[in-house]
Amino acid sequence: MNEGRIDVRGWQVAEAEPYRGFGGYDYQRGGRLFLFRTATDWTLLSLRTRARYEQNDHPVQGEAWVRASTYASLDDLKSDLIQDGTEDWRALVKSGAGEPYYDPDLMRLWAPVEIDQDLDKSSVYRRDLGARSARRQEAGWREDALGLAVARLEEIGFVVFRSEVELRKVFPRGLSGEWSNPVVGAVVAARLGYRVQLVVAIDGAGEIYTRSRDTSFTPGERRRYPPRPLTERELDLAEEIRRQRRAEGRGQTEPSDD
Repeated sequence: MNEGRIDVRGWQVAEAEPYRGFGGYDYQRGGRLFLFRTATDWTLLSLRTRARYEQNDHPVQGEAWVRASTYASLDDLKSDLIQDGTEDWRALVKSGAGEPYYDPDLMRLWAPVEIDQDLDKSSVYRRDLGARSARRQEAGWREDALGLAVARLEEIGFVVFRSEVELRKVFPRGLSGEWSNPVVGAVVAARLGYRVQLVVAIDGAGEIYTRSRDTSFTPGERRRYPPRPLTERELDLAEEIRRQRRAEGRGQTEPSDD
């Protein structure tokens, strides 16, 4: 064993279990990742372990190693971590974006990913709006589909500022490329303190779903239409919409005087 002390400058902002990978049938990998920061840099302290087990699942051999690496930026840290996959990078950013750490820079990277994850729950299924349905041949079906999408977004925690059947009112430059299913409109909404531009589409079976234009589950990926922090005016607007929703909800549950 090499004896020594590792000194790390800064305060802890994240902690995660490293991705175990595939170490073989006889080996089990483990360890812990700790992320520290100062005002000017980031330090990753990595503890990695590996143990070999016999046929009766008893450990017979093991080793551990510790490494400390300092990076000038989160981009540099990301570039190093994702060489072997994105799992460790994602785990660290997610940890730092939540309690007990809540680092604002890590939250800024995680929020777009969490929004995309939330949108996985945005689907509404309407067979009467499927590709072969008569409703698809009638006027106004896109407006109906968009309205269903907006209602579902509100159910899962989004605050919808506006919705448009005409896509370019929200995406002036268009979507630049083929969208796999017919687009029924676009939405501008708020989530997690960010303003997001979203696309609403429908598949042949009648599934209406909402996605960001640049869906990505890797924190820090470049996006053409990234979420933007809400302005003071948008924060006030979002709160007013929430108050209206609560009032409407109370009105629907209160018994009638008749």
